[in-house]
Order: sequence, then C-alpha cells, then structure tokens
Amino acid sequence: MKVAGLTKAFRRYTDAKQFCSIGSVKSNIGHLESAAGIAAVTKILLQMKHGYLVPSLHSKQLNPEIDFETSPFIVQQETAEWRRPVIESEGVTREYPRIAGTSSFGAGGANAHLLIEEYEPAEMTSADFRPSGAFCFIGKR
Repeated sequence: MKVAGLTKAFRRYTDAKQFCSIGSVKSNIGHLESAAGIAAVTKILLQMKHGYLVPSLHSKQLNPEIDFETSPFIVQQETAEWRRPVIESEGVTREYPRIAGTSSFGAGGANAHLLIEEYEPAEMTSADFRPSGAFCFIGKR
C-alpha cells in the first residue's frame, strides 16, 4: 500500500521508472518498535554523509504483489554511490542536494513522514563572521 501511494504521488510529476531507490532499515537491524523512526533517520543521515546508498538485507526476493518495474522505485539491493540529481531547466544545468523521505506507521495508529534534505554549507570567509554578542565562558576569564 505504501508503494502504491508513493507511485500515485510521483506520477503527478513524472512517468520515469525505477529512478528512486527505496530501502528498509528493519532488514538490517530488526523491528525496533518505538525506535524504528530514529533508526531510519540515522540510516539516511549516514548515507548522506558518506554519499552511498546501502542495501536492504534479505531483499533479493521482492514482494510479488508490488510491481516495481512500472513504478518510480527500485529496491536498493547493493551498495552504490548516491549521486546528487542534476537537472537541466531553461538551458541551465544545476546539481541539487540529495533528498530522502522516511515513514513510520505505528501499530497504535500513529503515523509520521519526514523529508530530509542534504545540508549544503554556503561559502563563508572570516570577514563574514559577526559575533552575535552572546558568548559563554567556562571557567575563569
């Protein structure tokens, strides 16, 4: 049901197939009940930090009820470089930050979805630094 809903949402914007990797942290570390959400966020942040997508273990045999071949999604089954999307629009080519989403559907009916975009620090020089006036000193001055 999750893949069908996501496919419907993606189809509003593209007919491209199997361009978006999906995975699960449960296959790697088990079902953590109340800690499942933070485990998924941790997996995303580590993948962003290192620039690699990691596989979902035990995913060689896919659910036959899900038609991945005609969906925008592909189950990540091996380690691969996570490239930033490069999009050309109006003759300008631009690299965009990586974005990931995670969902958590609790047995008690609590649902959450979180989108995480890769942080891109702006170039900053020492001349750009302006103290805010709030400093904390620990120990003697």
